[in-house]
Amino acid sequence: MAVRSLEVEWTAKLEAVLSGAFGLTDAECRVARALFLTRDTAEIAARRGASIHTVRAQMKSIQAKTEVSTQVDL
Repeated sequence: MAVRSLEVEWTAKLEAVLSGAFGLTDAECRVARALFLTRDTAEIAARRGASIHTVRAQMKSIQAKTEVSTQVDL
């Protein structure tokens, strides 16, 4: 499944589609959104008050659920 949009804004509708289509948890959706906005794992971890290892684990889970192999594909 591919979700493509010409919009470059992260919306609640987009988050609902991703969550429903791929079974992402709320935390995974927040990490995906942060990745969309910053693309910086260390910054995402700092903003979330989590370790970089936790954020990387969540990103790997998101990639597995969405069946993509890289962050760029995500």
